[in-house]
Amino acid sequence: LGFYNESFIPTSRGFETYTGYFGDQEHYLTHKYDRTQEDANADSHYFYDFIRTKPDNTFELIAEVEGIANVSSAEVFCNEAERLLEANKDAGAPMFLYMAWQNVHG
Repeated sequence: LGFYNESFIPTSRGFETYTGYFGDQEHYLTHKYDRTQEDANADSHYFYDFIRTKPDNTFELIAEVEGIANVSSAEVFCNEAERLLEANKDAGAPMFLYMAWQNVHG
């Protein structure tokens, strides 16, 4: 999985939904990509990397959304799991929920 092109994002590879990161060095609280690059003036540049997919396989940047900005990714993942479980409780079919915790790497 990754972000080379849309065929590599999780919803193009069998998952119905995805909430998480594309990169590999995101801060668990600010959701900023940690590998800053400095320009010739020694100014650091960063970008946000925390997304949620939409039903049409596009995605929205949620890193600055109220209730997500400056909230631990573990809490966001738990809230999303609760939302998905509640939405699918009467589906009448098995559900596979995969949660890859970011905080185990810190």
